[in-house]
Amino acid sequence: ALEIAPGQRHAFDRVVEILDAAERWEELGKALRERINVEVDVERLAELHRRLAELARAHLDDRELARQQLNALLELSSDDPAALETLGELYEADGRWAEAADTWIRRARVESSKTRLRDLLLRLGRIYQDEAPDLKRGILSLTKVLALDENNVEALQRLSDLYMKDLDFEQALAVTTRLYELEADPQRKVDHLLRIANIHEDGLRDAHQAS
Repeated sequence: ALEIAPGQRHAFDRVVEILDAAERWEELGKALRERINVEVDVERLAELHRRLAELARAHLDDRELARQQLNALLELSSDDPAALETLGELYEADGRWAEAADTWIRRARVESSKTRLRDLLLRLGRIYQDEAPDLKRGILSLTKVLALDENNVEALQRLSDLYMKDLDFEQALAVTTRLYELEADPQRKVDHLLRIANIHEDGLRDAHQAS
């Protein structure tokens, strides 16, 4: 009774409603796949890919299928923010950090909110520092964070660490000094001061200032 001809759009929509209400997820997934194979309207096809991706993620426990459907959606609509957001999260969940970073870069390019853009760039900075180490890209991402939020403590701390690792002691001194000026906690303030002294003594060879 639930079988339909490919062109019967309203009948298909009704089938989807019935299967969704009955929580018959496997059958719903099959129906969506079959419809995707015959759908010719680009906007509707994109929404079918989105719907199947959501189903795969939420009810079928199939992240691979979800990624496939989101990538198919992005072939039709390359700047879709929601699809990029979900795809980035899926790549992160599977530890596929290079692909996650590429996806977050694409997501950042279509973001208009400065606050949201800051958060996306900070997320990239974490990936490039902690998960898929890349000094230059990490520094670039976090520097862009500071261009949007000059007193962002996490970005300053991460940049301090990355500049130290990159042996760029002048920049390390600048951001660590800024951290020291912003810090309210006495112990962390001491930690920043110790790093500043180490930069002068070991990095800049300025033992006189360190003392």
